[in-house]
Amino acid sequence: MLRIFKHNFVCGFMKAPRSKFPIDAKSSSSEVQVHRTRRRDGREYFEVKWYLGGRSSKRISELGAAKDLAKRKADELRRQTPSNSLTRNQVLECSEAKRLCGNEALVTVVKECLKVREMTGDQTILSAKESANTIKPYNSALTPEVLEAFIGAKQNAGIKIKTTYKNTFAM
Repeated sequence: MLRIFKHNFVCGFMKAPRSKFPIDAKSSSSEVQVHRTRRRDGREYFEVKWYLGGRSSKRISELGAAKDLAKRKADELRRQTPSNSLTRNQVLECSEAKRLCGNEALVTVVKECLKVREMTGDQTILSAKESANTIKPYNSALTPEVLEAFIGAKQNAGIKIKTTYKNTFAM
């Protein structure tokens, strides 16, 4: 049986004092943690960590500011719609939309689509099909033929040609 001498010693061995980190900032069911981290050069910073659809964190040099941010972030997380309220199909549709948009912001693409719907009177697909049917196939031509047609059009318009475009391209 272990004898406990005071609260800091157990059988002659000193207990390590319990660290006060991580500090939890709670708001209802939302929780944000503040962790203390030391750099190699001895300086310490505080990292505020939270989870909403993925891990997020922010580094701050002062403890007071880190605690304030953690409390604000916990309140903010409490007010946000939880990700589990989306159905699996909605999550998949959103990720597919983001993939299709590429580098363009999803909000920008949605605004553009709404504008197209407004302009076409909710007949977007029908308008796109009609537009595709009006596109005429083009005849392919070689560069010398295109240049001859270009120079001819310039001369017919009365524009004097100072440069010969034939020297620009290898024929």
